[in-house]
Amino acid sequence: MSERILISCPECGRNYRVPGERMGKKVTCKGCGHRWTADRRGGRQAREKSEVESLRAEIADLRKKVEAGSSELLSLEGVDSLMLRIGGLDEIEYVNSAFADAFSAQREQLIGQNRDVLIKLLPSELLLVISRPQEDGRGEVQRVSDSNKRTWEVKNSLKDGVQDVVLHDVSREQTLRDYVSKYVSADLTDLTAEDLATFKMPERRFMTVSFTDLRGFTAMSETLSPEKVRMTMNAYLEEIIHAVDENRATVDKIVGDEVMALYGAPRY
Repeated sequence: MSERILISCPECGRNYRVPGERMGKKVTCKGCGHRWTADRRGGRQAREKSEVESLRAEIADLRKKVEAGSSELLSLEGVDSLMLRIGGLDEIEYVNSAFADAFSAQREQLIGQNRDVLIKLLPSELLLVISRPQEDGRGEVQRVSDSNKRTWEVKNSLKDGVQDVVLHDVSREQTLRDYVSKYVSADLTDLTAEDLATFKMPERRFMTVSFTDLRGFTAMSETLSPEKVRMTMNAYLEEIIHAVDENRATVDKIVGDEVMALYGAPRY
């Protein structure tokens, strides 16, 4: 019996196992009807797709555990989280090592002290957002940038008089978003982690590139005054950039009256 090889339809991704003698011959997908030449690359693509699907399943499982409050995940998260607990008498009951290290302090010197000791350690911007809440509640996550050019996500909650503060240093993420904002003319909150990943590491994507310009622009610019040329260009660019953005594309560059746009990256 000949070896059966795994191949994948390049159109819809459906997987098949075919006899080895079919390699190099045309095959037809039963799902979408696409015809292509079977080769071992398709099998590799199928395995890669399977691995990606497996990883996505693992990520989904991890997210469920986080939402369910898994103690295992919370303990791992605590390695990077800065944690502070202040009792009802404004005494610091607990700080973790990450908190102490971040602000160049010793845990033993903080625990048992009045919260006023934090005034010398923390930037004023952070002190403001970790002030004691007025009433019990889980608190909302706030993002704040301090005078040291660090960006923090802060969750400040109060329960039965005990205040818990959790801080995450998201400076690298904010730096990445600031960088991305130079290239993506959109609200960055609409960008998914998958979109942002494009700027972190190289990857392959199926893309479309468009080039748009004004017909007869050179001849027109020779007959119009500079002010009218500028007015015409501003009106044209405003419309074309809006159209590109509406179609979830990205303006790559503007050269004279030409606008080059990317479809498929960094936004899908």
